[in-house]
Parts: sequence; C-alpha cells; structure tokens
Amino acid sequence: MKKTILILFYILISPSNALAQDPSFFGKYCWNMIITDDTTGLTLPATFVLTTDIVKMGRASYSLIGYVTDPGDNPAIFSGVGQIIDSTLYLTLTGSQNHLTGGWRDSSLIHAEISTSTLSGTFYDVGNDFNATTRARDSSRYSAGTIEIATSCP
Repeated sequence: MKKTILILFYILISPSNALAQDPSFFGKYCWNMIITDDTTGLTLPATFVLTTDIVKMGRASYSLIGYVTDPGDNPAIFSGVGQIIDSTLYLTLTGSQNHLTGGWRDSSLIHAEISTSTLSGTFYDVGNDFNATTRARDSSRYSAGTIEIATSCP
C-alpha cells in the first residue's frame, strides 16, 4: 500500500509535471475601467486606469496584481485570479485603499468578464468601507461599467 501511494505521489508531482505548471510572467497590462453605474455620486462616465502585472499559472489560469492611482490619495491595490473558459476571461479581484484624509478604509470585490479576442468586456465592483475616525460603515458602494485594454501604460 505504501509503495502504491509513493508511486502515485511521484506521478502526480514528478519533475515533468511540475515544470509544465511553472508560473511565467505574462506581461504588464493597463486597463481602462469606465464606470457607467455608481452609488457614490460620481460624475458619470468616470474612467480610471488599472495597471497590472499578469502571471500565467497554467493553461488557462492567471494571477493578477495591480493598482489604481488617485491623485492626492494613496493608491488602491488589487490582486486576484482569472480563468479563461471558452473565449471569456473571468476575473475576480480583491482590493483595498487607505485614504490619506477622512479616515476611510475601503475594500473592494471586482468581477470582470473580458473577451479574449477584443480584450474588452464588463465589470462590477462591490465595496465595504469603514471610517476609522467616526466608526461609520458603508456597505452600499457599488459601481459597474466597461473594461478595455488601454493603448499604453503609465
């Protein structure tokens, strides 16, 4: 029995299988995220640029780490994973931002669906925010819109 388990373990974790699954840097990409629906009172449409590094984790799996800069404030940092199914990249990101003023600490969950042929699609963002100064909570933040590959990165 022990020998069978060892052989199975070697087959599953053999060097050739491990090398086939090595992560590799896929590239730096920037995305225009255009908000067309929002609960915070933004003037719409509003656009922000998500700058990312993407690592290919397997045949159709990706890891993404990135940020959005906000002039006069700390950046919002995002990380997550993506999976290509058929011709769509399904992406889930979590993010956080510690604002420089006002005490707000924001967290985000973003879901995006991006066409692999056009590198564009849709997204939504749901927020859960807390004010460390006033102890107020805001779980009503929501935004949605379109996402497209940017022509250049900052």
